[in-house]
Amino acid sequence: MVIGKIVKSNSHINYVGVIYDTQLLNPTFGLLGPRLSTETQVELFSPDYLSEKAMLVHLVTLGMMEEHRFSSGPPKTHIVHGIPSLPLELNSSVETMTDEDVHQFHLFSDQEDAENQLDYLHMGYLPHMIAQQNSLIPLVILRIIDQLEQLFPQHLPTIKNSMIGKQVRPCTNTPTD
Repeated sequence: MVIGKIVKSNSHINYVGVIYDTQLLNPTFGLLGPRLSTETQVELFSPDYLSEKAMLVHLVTLGMMEEHRFSSGPPKTHIVHGIPSLPLELNSSVETMTDEDVHQFHLFSDQEDAENQLDYLHMGYLPHMIAQQNSLIPLVILRIIDQLEQLFPQHLPTIKNSMIGKQVRPCTNTPTD
């Protein structure tokens, strides 16, 4: 897993998010002193002993992609940026999104006039991310912008202008005026 990589989880709704931190949880790390048995012996003599090592993945949800199937015609994807109304289920698997998925999630178009349809880059989740109180989030935002610059070179001014007036910097615990 890569920090700052846009990911999705497949269930009845595709949740879109970004990994902003990972932690290795190992409660036995640093416990020094004599051990009564080795790890192999523990497995043999105490089969009910649980290894509590785990990898914790911190994910901020960017939105969701929900596919609607109709009896006639191709399926239609409904995309929402922001916090989904339903939470992700426990033990959901997470996978890296393809460039095509990232493209579909970010490129919106006006549906009113099919002849003069205008495609535009949308980052509706950005205010939610900026509001997070974590010092890693600004770095993740910059990584997302780098990825979007590669996928949408024609929208480069839009990406840069969307950041004007928004301070993307590590958060501090002191309030600013």
